[in-house]
Amino acid sequence: MFLVKQVLQEFCKYITAIRTKVTAATYTLAVDRFLTWFKSQGYSRLESAPRNTLQNYCMYLVNEGYSPATVRLQIVGVIQFLKFCRMFKEIPIPEFYPVELPKTKTKVKDILVPAAFTTYFRLANELTEPTRTALKLLPCSGLRCEELVSLPLNCLRRTTLRLKNGREKQTLTVLVKGKGGNERLVPLLEEGAQALTNYLKGWRSGNQDIKWMFPGKKKQHIASRTIRDALQRIRKPLKMKFTPHTMRRTYLTTLYHQGVDPVILAKIAGHKSTQTLMNHYLYLDEQDLASAVHHSGGRLIT
Repeated sequence: MFLVKQVLQEFCKYITAIRTKVTAATYTLAVDRFLTWFKSQGYSRLESAPRNTLQNYCMYLVNEGYSPATVRLQIVGVIQFLKFCRMFKEIPIPEFYPVELPKTKTKVKDILVPAAFTTYFRLANELTEPTRTALKLLPCSGLRCEELVSLPLNCLRRTTLRLKNGREKQTLTVLVKGKGGNERLVPLLEEGAQALTNYLKGWRSGNQDIKWMFPGKKKQHIASRTIRDALQRIRKPLKMKFTPHTMRRTYLTTLYHQGVDPVILAKIAGHKSTQTLMNHYLYLDEQDLASAVHHSGGRLIT
């Protein structure tokens, strides 16, 4: 069988360079699981595999009890691996039939409501640096957890804006390297800009690390696990369930409610289209939906 460990290791290096560490690890495990199944079916070479191989594997995952979202992620990882083998290893793998993926259930997206942030920031203040400021920055930047912890020290950009009333305002923006190494500018909400300014003048000014905004141990940045664990400690007193991605949705939904155009929001979030933003990140409650209808008339006969 040509699929030796070396090929998988090379794929792991390739996918790590164009995806986040978490996604790369997920894809690598997905491929390893697929190859184990493939071998158990009595196949030895993908070059001669039946064209319905991916669909059969998809059905296997469903029958094993994996959720629709997990099945989708597993299949995407395998497809990425197959593309890698064709493009970079020049292995003549056949084009498999399109996979009919299981449908995922639509769920109402969660955000942290404004009333909860007084308690959120108070609990964050009880933590030690740099975790304290990192947690404050999450809902004020909408960054993915991996993006936040790996911010370089030189990521800040200061901008002077002239407001409609003629006054000038100083703002902070961070230059972020996101998925696939793409760069984007992310404006900070005022609470986050103030917390970061105090952090840089205070605790951070006494730390000798010159590379990371949030330095950790052994000259590395703090781990994303540190942020997730800290969030768990905060959410218990709030009696709520939320993750770093909840903060990302909170940031984007807040800006949407304040009238920021979805096209601009998609650029800030690092999405290629507004469809991803609208489908997965904006939280629109019953008041938003009803208001949109009734502000436009709300009558059957006008």
